[in-house]
Amino acid sequence: MISVKGKDIALFKMDNKITALRNSCLHKGGPLAKGKIQRKYDGYYITCPWHGWEYNIVTGKAPPGYEEQQSVYEVQTMNGKIFVSDKPIAYSSNKKYDGPLNDLIKLEYETTPTSLNILGISTTNMNNNLERDSTSDLSLNKALIYAKEKYNASTVLLKLRDLEFRHCEGYYSINEQACTWPCSISEMDENDGMNEVYRKMILWADIVIISTPIRWGKCIFIIL
Repeated sequence: MISVKGKDIALFKMDNKITALRNSCLHKGGPLAKGKIQRKYDGYYITCPWHGWEYNIVTGKAPPGYEEQQSVYEVQTMNGKIFVSDKPIAYSSNKKYDGPLNDLIKLEYETTPTSLNILGISTTNMNNNLERDSTSDLSLNKALIYAKEKYNASTVLLKLRDLEFRHCEGYYSINEQACTWPCSISEMDENDGMNEVYRKMILWADIVIISTPIRWGKCIFIIL
């Protein structure tokens, strides 16, 4: 990687040809120079180490079917030295998509000064084909019913075992800026079950009750 007039540029050499792209990924700014090059689609592609965005190292284009374009710089070699243009020969463009996560992106809160929205989250696991009684589930249900009848609260119960979601992939361990909002996994799959948790917990709830079982006949409530 080199720096030209304050801009970091990633250099690549494949098949005895040197090419140059802007180092900052169009997605969240990940360092392309630290990514992995693979031959795929219609050429060699660099994969961003943060969230997996890909660019052709010669053209700067995203894979077939996508419209993103990374900045490409001219490269010349003379007398054993590498010269890189200070301006791109192809400028970056990043297509903006109006997706179903706009409410999370814009943090469109549903709470009001007078709302009383109570979210119950059950962390109890069980085989749905062989159900059993769960004291933590029963206690959580009773708490939500009481809040609704006694205080006219709006209540929602989410059972994590009923949701399908892709587990956290630890991008924060690479760089704190790689942990984004909304989560990059949410961006990959709008139907990921955690999106429902995010919406109810962050945008809708005034109070969150989390129930989790323990193995000696008691359950734990965590109230947020």
